[in-house]
Amino acid sequence: MEKDTLLPLLVGALMLATIGLIAAVGILAYLLFKKTSGEKKHESSPEVANEITVVEEPQTPSAYAEHTQGLCANHPDIIAQGMCAICAELFCETCLKAYEMLHFCNEHYELFINHKWVEIETVKTSPNDPESGLSLYTHKEKMWRERKIPSYIMTHYKIDIENDLIESHIKLYAMDSDRQTVQRSSNSKREHQ
Repeated sequence: MEKDTLLPLLVGALMLATIGLIAAVGILAYLLFKKTSGEKKHESSPEVANEITVVEEPQTPSAYAEHTQGLCANHPDIIAQGMCAICAELFCETCLKAYEMLHFCNEHYELFINHKWVEIETVKTSPNDPESGLSLYTHKEKMWRERKIPSYIMTHYKIDIENDLIESHIKLYAMDSDRQTVQRSSNSKREHQ
């Protein structure tokens, strides 16, 4: 299961990161267009901020489902529309619950809303080094598979208009009660690399 399931997960994560970067570039183009047209209309208008932050989730249901063509874990006759941010199982639209930018199965939605979650680790990537965040996805999947420790990942895109730079900050979150276990596990993971 390890190599056979890990590769599709990594490919899916890369495709989602690519989709996120494309969305960020679209936003950047829109802001630049808006800034240019705004300067022509209002010469005294204030400058557009040089830096904006766009928050995206790496596990967008519709984007992921396009590439997996999997079936719902609860309804094997229905095509999945996304995956749970915690267990990464595929589910149909009926079985997914959304909370802000995240999607969960029924079981993990309750877990998510009833616990305090904390940021454990952040990996910064850039267009020159997009693969550097894959170790965090691998670590998350291993914690769930081997120890059933729930966690989720969110990607925050930072766009620096002035320097024409897009960065992604891939962040791993876990329940506060699992903080020490996950941090110890995260630190030992780094020592073995």
